[in-house]
Amino acid sequence: MHELKDHLGNVRVVLGDKKTRTTGTNPFQPDVVSYSGYFPFGMQMQEDTWQSPLYRYGYNGKEKDGELKGEGNSYDYGARLYDPRKARWDAPDKLEKRYPGLTTYGMAGNSPISLHDPDGNVVEATTGDSQDAVVQSIEEKYQKFVKFDDDGILDVSALREGIKGADPNSNVVKLLSIAENPLTARVKVVDEVITLGRDGMNIYRFMKNSGDGLTVTPIFDQNPSKHTEDEQTKIGISGKDGNPDGKLTLYINPKSNIGVTTAHELFGHAFFYMMRNYFHNLGDPTKVNEYFPYHKYDENMVDQNLKLNQAIKRAESQAGKK
Repeated sequence: MHELKDHLGNVRVVLGDKKTRTTGTNPFQPDVVSYSGYFPFGMQMQEDTWQSPLYRYGYNGKEKDGELKGEGNSYDYGARLYDPRKARWDAPDKLEKRYPGLTTYGMAGNSPISLHDPDGNVVEATTGDSQDAVVQSIEEKYQKFVKFDDDGILDVSALREGIKGADPNSNVVKLLSIAENPLTARVKVVDEVITLGRDGMNIYRFMKNSGDGLTVTPIFDQNPSKHTEDEQTKIGISGKDGNPDGKLTLYINPKSNIGVTTAHELFGHAFFYMMRNYFHNLGDPTKVNEYFPYHKYDENMVDQNLKLNQAIKRAESQAGKK
């Protein structure tokens, strides 16, 4: 099956692998498995929806759980169930103390056109330099809404309120998506990177003219069930390194343009890594391959990962943009 989605991950049309030969200008008729229209908070438009019982995903790409409330009236987001008719969760937000200005049962800060709630966790930057790097990685007009608490955790509430109506493809909207992802993303501006690998501890030092940044995955995520042997050679440093604390960590060279470098790592490699995990959990191999988060160099050292390169260039151009 082939899914056609909008910018929020909503599955709008699903096509099967079969084609029916017809007469006329179009010689083939696609096999439409389902099509769906949604109101802003996810309730299905009955006159614009038809779905096969063989397909079970819908709003935000989440799996339906219609056993109690009926078809399309409940979605499983992992941590909580969501009822699109009421635009409310069935349980309070586990991080509710961080967002006192929002109802703990509300969906996407009541801004479902440009935002969504994948599951909910944090972006962490514990030092002043690291926080400045995150701030400088987004568009200038939104930088005043990027705030951190005393523990270096991004204030999602302030960010949500400040960016309503922002371009869904902008750095600031991707920052919110990363902050809402189940995996914690940690940003560190450092001269030296220390990682734990299968062969022991490894040290990597940024030089003035060396690489500007490095994204290192959690060490627990380097397993054969999730990555092929070839892919594992592209994880971390020399394919053997990771962070043992379960956090996706972005190391930024202080000698570089930290805003541009952070945008490169955060909205390129880290964002693709999180999207890849998301589609892996959905069981969508096509999207898993599409969001490959590492560079793919051929024998001439030409990077073949065009989608990642395009995302990185777009992110870098938006860093600090007025």
